[in-house]
Amino acid sequence: MKAFSRFRRIHWRPPHVEELKPSEFMVLHTVKNNFFENGNGLRISEISNRLNVAAPTITQLVKSLQRKGYVVKEPDDKDGRVKRVSLSDKGKAMARKGYEEFYERFMGLSEYLGKEKSEQLTSLMNDTFEYFSGIQEER
Repeated sequence: MKAFSRFRRIHWRPPHVEELKPSEFMVLHTVKNNFFENGNGLRISEISNRLNVAAPTITQLVKSLQRKGYVVKEPDDKDGRVKRVSLSDKGKAMARKGYEEFYERFMGLSEYLGKEKSEQLTSLMNDTFEYFSGIQEER
């Protein structure tokens, strides 16, 4: 438990992301991934489902990201009543920069640990995820 709790005390997020709350960055990242997969924006309900977070919470996060200029809401091509959340140019730049910096940090970790320990860490983290996912499903 001590090892897990130690991560809360360090600031391992890239500095440029500091303007965004972790939850805002997750929404930004989710919208970015969908754009690369499908070439369009997401409805609030779709973001909510992907992140397993209540829709009203996502609505507030999207409003905050919109005020900061990272996302835009546009009418759906097929149903003008439906709004889709897409990245603005500023959001695309942040998402790209965020990905590059996170990638660099994890490549640095991989180099620091070496191949064998990196593979062990990946395996242990996947096992940990499966364990905690199983506990959550049982509830």
